[in-house]
Amino acid sequence: LSLVITMITLNRTRLSPVGLHLGHRQITVVQLTGSLEHPTARTTVQRRLPFETESNSDLTDSQLTTSLRQLVNEHRLVGQNVVTCLRADELFTETIRLPQLPPEEVTKAISFEAVDRLPFPIDDAELRHVVAGDVRQDGIVKQEVILLAAQRDCVKRRLKVLEEAGLV
Repeated sequence: LSLVITMITLNRTRLSPVGLHLGHRQITVVQLTGSLEHPTARTTVQRRLPFETESNSDLTDSQLTTSLRQLVNEHRLVGQNVVTCLRADELFTETIRLPQLPPEEVTKAISFEAVDRLPFPIDDAELRHVVAGDVRQDGIVKQEVILLAAQRDCVKRRLKVLEEAGLV
């Protein structure tokens, strides 16, 4: 699994990825077409779910897959690229200040720091980080890093829902 941050370039013959937000009570989908200077909304849909997605059950995943599959078919969503996110209650975030380190050392330091900070075992975690920039702390320049973590099972379940709905 990888976190990818990219600039989306649009042109007349290419659609943007499907933007998908899966909330507790609704699904929101956006897909653009056109140029970067003149993007056009090809699809914008908000659909209320007939259930809440707060529980992590196979039944909820099945219902979510069915709702997404219907939405994909009804609105003829095309493309195999989806940009989505985890809900706030599924994602752990925390800022960490580290000494100035090379990128490969930042990754090791974040893993070490995460052990004591995560609300779940690190062996069950998908970790990512973003170096936010330099900050001064007590006269010393440090790197401020944003730690992002999710339980691996949560990420796998979300990917499975997207795959079974035909979005990836």
